[in-house]
Amino acid sequence: MDKINLTCQGCSNHCPLQVTVEEGKVEEVQGNCCHRGIVSANAQIAQRMRENNTDSFTGEKRIYCTGCGNRCDMKVTMENGCIVAVKGDGCRRGIISARKQLEGIR
Repeated sequence: MDKINLTCQGCSNHCPLQVTVEEGKVEEVQGNCCHRGIVSANAQIAQRMRENNTDSFTGEKRIYCTGCGNRCDMKVTMENGCIVAVKGDGCRRGIISARKQLEGIR
């Protein structure tokens, strides 16, 4: 059983979600203010399951920061699945946002 921290994308509140995942399925969602949080958590976990495994990825990825409402464009440099550098116009939450988006389910 894994606990994953996500940012809800369902509405403008951007609630911090704590999602309990077991065998690739969402078991519990905490932290949502409305019903859209459950939908957002399921969609984000499903997307992570579909994406390629990033454990051994080396190179650059462009992502959008989800740490605040600004959705700043960031360039993340990874080596063997680990974040080496984060560049962009974002705020200090960008590093945490990049880790949440790129760590995946392990």
